Amino acid sequence: MFKLDIRKVRSLMYVRRLNFERCNRYENVAEHSFYVGVMAYRIAIDQGLGEEEARYCLKMGLMHDMPEAVTGDIPFLVRRAMGKMAVVGLDEMGAKELNISLGTDSRTLEIVKLADILEFALYLKEETVSGNRHLQPIYCETLGRLLEYLEMYGDSIENILGIPRSTILEVAKALPKEIKH
Repeated sequence: MFKLDIRKVRSLMYVRRLNFERCNRYENVAEHSFYVGVMAYRIAIDQGLGEEEARYCLKMGLMHDMPEAVTGDIPFLVRRAMGKMAVVGLDEMGAKELNISLGTDSRTLEIVKLADILEFALYLKEETVSGNRHLQPIYCETLGRLLEYLEMYGDSIENILGIPRSTILEVAKALPKEIKH
């Protein structure tokens, strides 16, 4: 029987993202996960997936960072330094404690990953527009991470971000080679 500790999940509203950066408005993991879920649903619909598959993408988007109710938000630079296997291990530990599954369907995982990057890009865009120049390099790097998704998901990316592909390509070309992915 599925038994989720709602108190732990609700704690995500207190887990702040970008702890080590200066932000005009900090985002919490709960609101981030909500937007990732909605964007994953939108991308699935844009890709012609059926309603059931789109709802599954929504669910997985909502749940993708739930382990952070246990582990806290680990900054992306720390995650990068830890390596993929260590990060996966932490996520699995958190998921196990919460008694949830983060899914294994590769198409869904890809859509949720794209939605995660898009949500972060939108947040960074809003911070930059509000005058926060400190996050601009991270914003440019995040746009660069969208390169691998442009061919297959270009229309969704343009619609969600409100940025033409050509701009994303220009920004990505200007990035140093070692941070493009």
